[in-house]
Amino acid sequence: MSQPQPSESPILQGDADTIICFCERITELEVRTAIVVGKAASVEEVSGKTRAGTACRACHCRIQRMLEGKPPQCGGPCSRCDACGWIAALCACGQS
Repeated sequence: MSQPQPSESPILQGDADTIICFCERITELEVRTAIVVGKAASVEEVSGKTRAGTACRACHCRIQRMLEGKPPQCGGPCSRCDACGWIAALCACGQS
Protein backbone atom coordinates (compact mmCIF):
# COMPACT_ATOMS: atom_id res chain seq x y z
CA MET A 1 0.00 0.00 0.00
CA SER A 2 1.55 3.28 -1.06
CA GLN A 3 1.75 6.35 1.14
CA PRO A 4 -0.28 9.37 -0.06
CA GLN A 5 1.86 12.11 -1.56
CA PRO A 6 1.71 15.52 0.18
CA SER A 7 -0.46 16.95 -2.60
CA GLU A 8 -2.95 14.12 -2.03
CA SER A 9 -3.27 14.77 1.69
CA PRO A 10 -6.68 16.29 2.52
CA ILE A 11 -5.15 19.01 4.70
CA LEU A 12 -2.85 20.05 1.85
CA GLN A 13 -5.79 20.78 -0.40
CA GLY A 14 -5.23 24.47 0.26
CA ASP A 15 -5.63 26.87 -2.61
CA ALA A 16 -2.37 27.85 -4.30
CA ASP A 17 -4.06 31.06 -5.51
CA THR A 18 -5.58 32.20 -2.21
CA ILE A 19 -3.23 34.68 -0.56
CA ILE A 20 -3.05 34.45 3.22
CA CYS A 21 -0.27 37.02 3.74
CA PHE A 22 -0.60 39.94 1.35
CA CYS A 23 2.66 41.62 2.39
CA GLU A 24 4.77 38.57 1.55
CA ARG A 25 2.36 37.02 -1.02
CA ILE A 26 2.20 33.70 0.87
CA THR A 27 -0.57 31.34 -0.22
CA GLU A 28 -2.91 29.09 1.72
CA LEU A 29 -1.09 26.06 0.31
CA GLU A 30 2.27 27.36 1.54
CA VAL A 31 0.88 27.90 5.05
CA ARG A 32 -0.78 24.46 5.10
CA THR A 33 2.48 22.88 3.94
CA ALA A 34 4.36 24.60 6.80
CA ILE A 35 1.76 23.30 9.26
CA VAL A 36 1.57 19.72 7.99
CA VAL A 37 4.95 18.97 6.46
CA GLY A 38 6.99 21.47 8.46
CA LYS A 39 5.12 20.65 11.68
CA ALA A 40 4.61 24.34 12.52
CA ALA A 41 2.38 24.56 15.59
CA SER A 42 2.18 28.31 16.17
CA VAL A 43 1.86 31.54 14.19
CA GLU A 44 5.51 32.27 14.99
CA GLU A 45 6.63 28.89 13.61
CA VAL A 46 4.58 29.38 10.42
CA SER A 47 6.14 32.84 10.06
CA GLY A 48 9.61 31.38 10.47
CA LYS A 49 9.01 28.78 7.78
CA THR A 50 7.13 30.95 5.26
CA ARG A 51 7.68 34.68 6.08
CA ALA A 52 3.87 34.99 6.44
CA GLY A 53 2.97 37.45 9.15
CA THR A 54 6.38 39.08 9.41
CA ALA A 55 5.34 42.52 8.15
CA CYS A 56 1.97 44.09 9.09
CA ARG A 57 0.72 40.98 10.96
CA ALA A 58 -2.86 41.32 9.70
CA CYS A 59 -2.71 37.69 8.56
CA HIS A 60 -2.01 36.33 12.05
CA CYS A 61 -5.73 35.70 12.58
CA ARG A 62 -5.94 33.72 9.31
CA ILE A 63 -2.84 31.68 10.19
CA GLN A 64 -4.20 30.96 13.68
CA ARG A 65 -7.52 29.81 12.22
CA MET A 66 -5.65 27.43 9.91
CA LEU A 67 -3.63 26.08 12.86
CA GLU A 68 -6.98 25.36 14.58
CA GLY A 69 -8.22 23.48 11.50
CA LYS A 70 -10.67 26.22 10.48
CA PRO A 71 -10.98 27.97 7.11
CA PRO A 72 -8.63 30.97 6.97
CA GLN A 73 -11.32 33.59 6.26
CA CYS A 74 -13.57 34.60 9.14
CA GLY A 75 -15.39 37.60 7.67
CA GLY A 76 -13.81 40.04 10.13
CA PRO A 77 -11.80 43.19 9.45
CA CYS A 78 -8.68 41.20 8.49
CA SER A 79 -10.53 39.22 5.82
CA ARG A 80 -9.93 39.90 2.16
CA CYS A 81 -12.42 42.02 0.22
CA ASP A 82 -13.76 39.82 -2.59
CA ALA A 83 -14.14 42.82 -4.90
CA CYS A 84 -10.67 44.39 -4.72
CA GLY A 85 -8.55 41.90 -2.77
CA TRP A 86 -7.43 44.32 -0.05
CA ILE A 87 -7.86 43.59 3.65
CA ALA A 88 -11.44 44.63 4.50
CA ALA A 89 -10.31 47.13 7.16
CA LEU A 90 -8.20 48.93 4.53
CA CYS A 91 -10.53 48.47 1.56
CA ALA A 92 -11.54 51.63 -0.25
CA CYS A 93 -13.75 50.08 -2.92
CA GLY A 94 -16.82 50.13 -0.65
CA GLN A 95 -17.83 46.56 -1.50
CA SER A 96 -16.22 44.67 1.39
